[in-house]
Amino acid sequence: MKARESSSKKTEKLEKNNVHRILVVDDSPNTLSLLTDILRDDGYKVRTASSGHEALKAVAVETMDLILLDVKMPDMDGYEVCRQLKADERSRGIPVIFISGLYESANKVKGFDAGGVDYITKPFQFEEVLARLEIHLALHRLQKQLEGQNIQLQREVKEREQAEDELRRHKSHLEEIVAERTSKLRNINEDLQKEIAERKQAEEALRESEEKYRSLATTSDSMYIVDRDYKYLFMNEKHLSRFSLPLDKIVGRPYSDFHSRNSTEEFVEKVDLVFATGTSVQDEFRSERDDQYFLRTFSPVKDREGRVTIAVTVASKDITERKKAEKALQESEELYRVLAEKSFAGVYVVQDGKFCFINSKAASYSGYTLEELIGKESMSLVHPEDREHLKKHAIDMLRGERTLPYEFRVITKEGNIIWFMETITSILWKGKRAVLANCMDLTERKRMEEQIHSLSITDSLTGLHNRRGFLTLAEQQLKFADRHQKNMLLFFTDLDGMKLINDTLGHEEGDRALIDVAAILKETFRSSDIIARIGGDEFAVFAMDATGISPETIMMRLQNQISDHNKKGKRHYKISISIGIACYDPGNPCSLDDLMASADKLMYKQKKSKKHSRSVRVKSR
Repeated sequence: MKARESSSKKTEKLEKNNVHRILVVDDSPNTLSLLTDILRDDGYKVRTASSGHEALKAVAVETMDLILLDVKMPDMDGYEVCRQLKADERSRGIPVIFISGLYESANKVKGFDAGGVDYITKPFQFEEVLARLEIHLALHRLQKQLEGQNIQLQREVKEREQAEDELRRHKSHLEEIVAERTSKLRNINEDLQKEIAERKQAEEALRESEEKYRSLATTSDSMYIVDRDYKYLFMNEKHLSRFSLPLDKIVGRPYSDFHSRNSTEEFVEKVDLVFATGTSVQDEFRSERDDQYFLRTFSPVKDREGRVTIAVTVASKDITERKKAEKALQESEELYRVLAEKSFAGVYVVQDGKFCFINSKAASYSGYTLEELIGKESMSLVHPEDREHLKKHAIDMLRGERTLPYEFRVITKEGNIIWFMETITSILWKGKRAVLANCMDLTERKRMEEQIHSLSITDSLTGLHNRRGFLTLAEQQLKFADRHQKNMLLFFTDLDGMKLINDTLGHEEGDRALIDVAAILKETFRSSDIIARIGGDEFAVFAMDATGISPETIMMRLQNQISDHNKKGKRHYKISISIGIACYDPGNPCSLDDLMASADKLMYKQKKSKKHSRSVRVKSR
């Protein structure tokens, strides 16, 4: 039964990815085998290459959907292979994901400059490899779809603008002709016009306007005129073609005779607004008769003096094809939503500074629900110290500059701070420019990096700071002492008879002696003091000079700790240490090296005064 289920799942993966061809390039047979198994198990078609030259030949004979490319290879490194791929028109659009080791992250910028889109770090996390492949394949495919639809939409917008420009030119020309004829008529009938009442003037102006717009009967767009009672006064042949009646059966009848109640209410609202304001308005109108879409422009027809609106002309442009393109764009956005929800990475879209889409993965990182995030200012989740950093990346991206993955801190709903790594790109969302972001939670990786850093400054035997850690922390403490005018004490200690213990009882016992000294120092000094094993049998303690506590008091406390340890008799020898103490005065500052040299000199002076053979006696086992 389980075998049949496994076979079924494998068949589903093969059907899902049957068009995706992945080229894996690595000089390591083990890596090639591992990645090939991972990808083929997930349904991808895989081709392998063990060198850069072999990879270039493979791409030349077969089109690939994505390339996994090792950075370090003997004959030609991954960066050079990527540059040659991007220089070739046939392979320029193939996404390249670099394969690198954990400590090669410093060269990531070089990889992105060469044309790579992402990095996968060894050792591999299967889910991460598949997630990155899936999202980059989906984004590459979606980007091509959006680009094609955007080009089509831009072409239609340009055609519309050209048509509108042509209409304006015709209108301007006709208005010039009408103005010239009106001027001649005004001069001939000047005496008569003075005697006509205001109503007669309005009627004559309306008739002249009808004659003026009647000349637009052959225009490519529908056009008609209505009066204050919403009755048709005129329409051109283009608009008349939408009716099954002759013009004389339409003129004089109200708009409501030919349209539904809802359509009439919308129309009346726009006409009333033009009469009230004397300015033009626009709306988009869907014809219930044939499901076509129109962009309607309602413009006032003024009286002879240009003061009173006596009618409204409506120019109606068919935008059905544009609406279809917008619907197709919306459907592609819905497709993107589905892909984003299935992604293993966090995905969200920000428009006008606010979240307009976010998948479940990204929402789960923040602790907020999807409903709480939609419409929320995206920067409100970003740590205040990182906001300018994010704004700069967004500005660079909008300028068309290549943006690299970057890291920043996010404040969750519970007030916790987590780390994100994010890449962004510009997209169209519902016809407007927006920012698409892909993010991953780096908090666990950051924690591991901190652990690695801690190991680099910690002595593995004693658990104290090592020399590197001591120098780093002590330099910071010196700066603090200078700012706040605080004295510091440096204790330089050395385990007496270390060589004798090693030679007589062995190095394991010598290690135990060093561990004992570390424990004694931790019992003697405060947790805020810097305690370190700086090498071999030498230890150092950098302590704040506490008010009322003299170096002699600390020395007495240290000797008491040593005495208590020796009384327990757990070892075949007694612990003895030599100590040199140097005081740092911010009023007379010196370097840390000078302070350590001074304490070291005093320590060896004390050691020299001791008789080493008597200070440490080793009992036979």
